[in-house]
Amino acid sequence: MTGSDTAMRATVVRDLAGFDALADEWDELWRRCPAATPFQTHAWLSSWARAYVPGGRVVVVTVRSGGRLVAGAALHRVRRGPLPVLAPLVVEAVVLWPLEPLLVFSPLLPLLVFS
Repeated sequence: MTGSDTAMRATVVRDLAGFDALADEWDELWRRCPAATPFQTHAWLSSWARAYVPGGRVVVVTVRSGGRLVAGAALHRVRRGPLPVLAPLVVEAVVLWPLEPLLVFSPLLPLLVFS
């Protein structure tokens, strides 16, 4: 593998259809995470979002390395007072990552500001 094959790349999905397209990869990532809970499966998160998140507010941040999904954060846009913020879809289901958090979140930071 070359350096470009292993470079981390973050993307943002802004709708449930896009999140549904990630279902198999998301659940494969879930299986690789030793601390994952059932509340982090795609089925749980997408069902919860459909029931409780108004349309157009879902934000899913993904990180890939060499084309493989290595981290994901299922979020939704809400207001906290006057500020728009990204909040976890479900408190127990903030993020899936089998890697060091700093390594994963450094490419996410520019995407998370007012996405």
